[in-house]
Amino acid sequence: MKNKHSVLTVWSESEPWSTSTQTVILKLAVRDKVYLRLLARASHLHGYMYSSFGGNLLFEEVNSN
Repeated sequence: MKNKHSVLTVWSESEPWSTSTQTVILKLAVRDKVYLRLLARASHLHGYMYSSFGGNLLFEEVNSN
């Protein structure tokens, strides 16, 4: 989710050791919010008790006003 708008979805069957991954590059502004949301049809959000969610700054835009 980005500022309450869905960006993508990921699905994996709930079998032991089942995994899923997704990568997205977003253009963000100051005070934008990025987070995970569990869909109603999913029972839980974890990969056999482990999850990760991270981000990196790829570059900063410089305004030349």
